[in-house]
Amino acid sequence: MILEINDIPAPIVVLNQSGNITAANDAAIAMCGGDQHGCVGLALTELAAEHERDALVASLTSPAIERVAFRLRTDLGSRMIEVALRRIDGGEAIAVMRDATELVAARSEAERLETELRHSAHHDALTGLANRAKLLDRLGQYAARHQRFNFQFALLFFDLDGFKSVNDRDGHEAGDAVLRAVGARLAQLAQGSGMAARLGGDEFVIVLDGSTDQHRLGLFAARCIAEVVRPVTYGDKELFVGTSIGISFPRPGLTADDVLRAGDAAMYSAKQRGKGCWEFASSPGVDRIAS
Repeated sequence: MILEINDIPAPIVVLNQSGNITAANDAAIAMCGGDQHGCVGLALTELAAEHERDALVASLTSPAIERVAFRLRTDLGSRMIEVALRRIDGGEAIAVMRDATELVAARSEAERLETELRHSAHHDALTGLANRAKLLDRLGQYAARHQRFNFQFALLFFDLDGFKSVNDRDGHEAGDAVLRAVGARLAQLAQGSGMAARLGGDEFVIVLDGSTDQHRLGLFAARCIAEVVRPVTYGDKELFVGTSIGISFPRPGLTADDVLRAGDAAMYSAKQRGKGCWEFASSPGVDRIAS
């Protein structure tokens, strides 16, 4: 067996039924530290990190498992090893080993990229807020819960007043700074009670869980306006914008898009009535706050 496995360049060991190494080729001996006596005769588990040994024993003794990974510890240090097992007659197994350190790093990088892609698919790149897709998904869930369980929520639709002037006068980078600042302020206001999102351009939305009380929502809208109108520092300048807000609620038969459109219409009405104010989609009245 030794002559046969030495003809193979990949690190290979032969394991008996107890998991002890009965033979190893030169590549495997080199991987295990370069000493045949430090490899042949040992249990494979003795080469593993102590906290991994029980799991490795279970894997080696299970006929269903054909591949296992563990951290190999030798005098040369430690590295992640992936072992492919092939069972042979008499309870022995041939184990083909490979250094999986780079493979693990590649998998970690792939997982990191996948996480970033999932995040970017549901979040606005400029502000970090939820984007339209994530907002519509959340609204769809809430609308379904409203239909089934009468779950209550409110949507506040924001459009910035004076944002175009900032862009035209101070440039798009200044405009981006305003959008980031407004997004951070709205996220802080929504924290713990809902979700803030950016639809695009200078349009934002806050969805609040469990409340349709117009008095409380009016107070919350006033707080939002007061936060938005605070100056945004950009270099040596202070930039100012305001906001108009439309507030909508779920109704039987309304979809997520319906609730969003109702908030948009109420916001437009508030903007037409003088800006710096809010209006409820369900009410013809309007409340105002000086901006």
